[in-house]
Parts: sequence; C-alpha cells; structure tokens
Amino acid sequence: MTPEPRILIVFYTSSGNTQKVAEAMATALSADWEKLRMLKPLEANIHGKSVGNFINIMRAGMHARGGHKADIQPLTHHPADYDLVIIGTPVYGGCLPAPVRAFCEQYGAQLKTTAFFCTGESLTNELVFELLQQASGKTPKATYAFHAPQILTGKFLPQVAEFVGQVMK
Repeated sequence: MTPEPRILIVFYTSSGNTQKVAEAMATALSADWEKLRMLKPLEANIHGKSVGNFINIMRAGMHARGGHKADIQPLTHHPADYDLVIIGTPVYGGCLPAPVRAFCEQYGAQLKTTAFFCTGESLTNELVFELLQQASGKTPKATYAFHAPQILTGKFLPQVAEFVGQVMK
C-alpha cells in the first residue's frame, strides 16, 4: 500500500480570501499549512476604506507589477519535507505579490511537486500561474483560479473539491 503523500499549503493573504481557501483545502487534504508573513508588513486590505490603506494597496500593486520581492519570516514547516506543496496567492494588479515571489525563489529548488491556486476578481489568471512557474522553476500538477465574490459568499467549497480532485490524480 502506498503511503499518503505529505502535503503543505503555503499561501499569502491580505484580505483573508486566500486563507479561507487554503484552510478548506488543508481540511480536505489533511494537509499542513503555512501563511507567508513579511518581515516588514505592508497593511493592504481590499476591503479597507482608509486613505492609508488605499495608498498601501497601490504600493503593493506596484511592487507586484515591478517583480519586487519581500523579505519573509522564517517558515515553521520545511517545504523539502513534503511530497506536494500547494502555493496560494491573491492577485495584485494581475501579478504576483512580493511575498509569494520571494517564497518561490527562495524555496523553489526544494519543491518536489507543486500545484498553484489564486484568488481574485478575474475568473482566469494565466499570467499569475506563469509567474508562479517562472519564480519557482516548477511546472504545477494543477492550477485553479478562485473567484473572490464566491469566497465572500461562502460558495467556493465545490471549487475546492474540484481542485483537490485534480491535485490527487
């Protein structure tokens, strides 16, 4: 009998949408999960209303579009210890947030198998998946774009089940 694969879900979130999806996946897959945290956080929440928040959202989007990396806090899980690492990210201006890019570039060589998911307003995010592949150096086993309005209304669990099915093939 083949042992169950060890799975780690690594994600970054600013509004909480990506974390909701990651936690649902972790439950469905009996996986460990790790939230990426910047050493110098930039508070940017798409649901925030303040001028300072708006400026930080613009700054985060410019960093994403410019391909910037952020220094991330040390991880509590070692990606090399897992058979599959699922990387989750929000989409900033159609691009990859700096902490996710930093994780991929720092740990990509250690990853055995990957899958990618993103959360955002667009139903397709091929560019984000291409950027994840470039940054990590890995071709994903599966990809999935989760639509933010479905996450906000709690209607995303069928999509989680669909993605989990693709990942476990």
